[in-house]
Amino acid sequence: MATGCKIFSMFLKQIMLGATPALGLGVLLTFGSSIGQTFFVSLFAGEIRSEMSLSHGMFGTFYSAATLASAIVFLWLGKFADQFDLTLLGAVTLMALSGFAMLMGNANTLIILFFSLFGLRLFGQGLCGHVAMTAMARWFSVERGRALS
Repeated sequence: MATGCKIFSMFLKQIMLGATPALGLGVLLTFGSSIGQTFFVSLFAGEIRSEMSLSHGMFGTFYSAATLASAIVFLWLGKFADQFDLTLLGAVTLMALSGFAMLMGNANTLIILFFSLFGLRLFGQGLCGHVAMTAMARWFSVERGRALS
């Protein structure tokens, strides 16, 4: 019995060492998607509203419009996951997400606020999650379910 456990342990170690870069990218993109999620933006909504002198309804309008606009653009942009290298697309997505996060930190007008919310929603929740799921489904054919989970 101990021999069987040792063989399984070696087999699991071999799989994990070979899959670590791909799984690492998937984890990074999945956790990066939280930056564009509603729960994350809501952590700073009070400060954003007070800094921009916005009511709850006005901020909600900006957030809804940015979400709708990013969803429309995502319909077009999502197809690039099938056309480009996913490692490169993941890196570009994370860099764009970082840029929009910095833009949000420096937003001083309503236009910049709208574009930063748009970028956070598009690249955060939209593309980070999409590229992560596409990469795991494409790179893992035998253990696809485990990689996606």
